[in-house]
Amino acid sequence: MESNGNPIKKVGPAKQQRIETISMLKDSGFDLLLLANNHIFDYGRAGLESTINEARRQGLDVIGAALDFSGAYTPIIKNIGGLKFGFLNFSEAQFGVLKEDLGGDFSAGYAWINHPAVNSIIIELRKEVDFIVLFAHAGLERYDLPLIEWRNRYREFCDLGIDFVIGSHPHVVQGYEVYNGRYIFYSLGNFYFTDDTQSNQEGISIQLEIAADRECKIEIIHHSIQNGTATRIWTKDSKIDVDSLNYKLRDEYYQTAIEDVYKEAFWEVCFPYFSSVHLGFAPGDTLKGKLKKLIKMLFFYKRGFEYRLLMLLHLVKNETYRYITERYIEFYH
Repeated sequence: MESNGNPIKKVGPAKQQRIETISMLKDSGFDLLLLANNHIFDYGRAGLESTINEARRQGLDVIGAALDFSGAYTPIIKNIGGLKFGFLNFSEAQFGVLKEDLGGDFSAGYAWINHPAVNSIIIELRKEVDFIVLFAHAGLERYDLPLIEWRNRYREFCDLGIDFVIGSHPHVVQGYEVYNGRYIFYSLGNFYFTDDTQSNQEGISIQLEIAADRECKIEIIHHSIQNGTATRIWTKDSKIDVDSLNYKLRDEYYQTAIEDVYKEAFWEVCFPYFSSVHLGFAPGDTLKGKLKKLIKMLFFYKRGFEYRLLMLLHLVKNETYRYITERYIEFYH
């Protein structure tokens, strides 16, 4: 939310919302805010504190980010319809992830999905509740197949006791599967995100009806942004075919198709970033672009050096980019 904070040093845009956004969410029926994401700390500790304070003033719960480690990683437990539910929220490592060992401003931020404490938190929570829902903010943007490493991590969550993994961040819908009786929704796509292309302004929501005997009924709700409003649409009118996305998760399709995802994402996403760190040439560079890089390298190398260092930090910190780079070079190159 808006605050007196300044944008942190990072690559990519710094985003914030008007303070009245939280009251609008409350009026729309939301009662829990998921804060573990790669933009929650764009305006530093002040921005995060403003968000948490306003949410609490409005009577909304928050999980996934806080001003200290305990607050960021502590689950929320709610009694709903006579059943006890635990909720967790984690994100992959990007700018804003909480680093308790570094202290200072790094002691605030969001909860990291691969922190060594996460598995133990899940195991302990399992003893206290009937069901656990884990909201995960991770994955490769704008691809409708989840990476192998994220599938393995989400399945590991289920093995530890998570009943529902609900994913976000890719900005497109990915399929869902039932793994050992537990549900994994890899990505719901966009709910309300006007910065994206028109084709990505559709998404899905999940309505779960859960009985005490663990029987679960799922309703997929399609929606899109129409005239500036998130609007429910009929399945037949949606461009998103959930059944087709689910088929893509089956071994006969996935094992071959995922290789193409790693190959394409390495050259289209990761390699251009790596090349920009050292002002090297990337496959998509035009002759004009190559000349600009050559001139910068020869005469202006120190200009923009800090940004290039931040880009390098982003590439080595973020699991998704690292997974793509490692797997492509080791197995597919």
